[in-house]
Amino acid sequence: MSNTNTSKHRIPIYRRPLFIGGVVVVAIVIVTICIAVPKSHESTSTQPPSNNQSSVSQPPSKPDNSDSEPSTEPKRPSQYEGGDPNQLPELTGFISYKNVDYDAGEIMISAGIDQYLMSDGSCTLRFKQGESVAYSVSTPAIADVTTSVCETFRIPLSSLSSGDYQIEILIEGDNKTGLITDSVQI
Repeated sequence: MSNTNTSKHRIPIYRRPLFIGGVVVVAIVIVTICIAVPKSHESTSTQPPSNNQSSVSQPPSKPDNSDSEPSTEPKRPSQYEGGDPNQLPELTGFISYKNVDYDAGEIMISAGIDQYLMSDGSCTLRFKQGESVAYSVSTPAIADVTTSVCETFRIPLSSLSSGDYQIEILIEGDNKTGLITDSVQI
């Protein structure tokens, strides 16, 4: 009897589609990356100029400041909406948070300053009834991204009697001052 068992080593058929599918997926990813990367580096103005526009563009002209000395003042962050509050002669701001927490026995007040302070500033909170000051405390003013904030005020309720109070926050910094006002009932 002759041995007719001549089996060849073959990859099973169920493994072939997986391998071929993987190669196809990798090829699609490579083609997608090759197409997407050059498009991201193109200029955003890909439209041709219209008939009434010149096809030659000139860079914006820079003012000649060769006679002026370089500024020693650090550059302030850009403001993107409305006028630049950093150019105002006084500081402006608002009370961003005010809460009377009877359970914790304190009043919390946070204030924002519209300007970016380049140097250390301060915020002085005064609780007033009429013309008399019932309570006063100061905290530092801290520069944020494009504005500044007063460190949060935490006033113990035991320092104040019940009633209506006018809140005044005097903000100082960069050789400017400002006043933020509000009221609270305890």
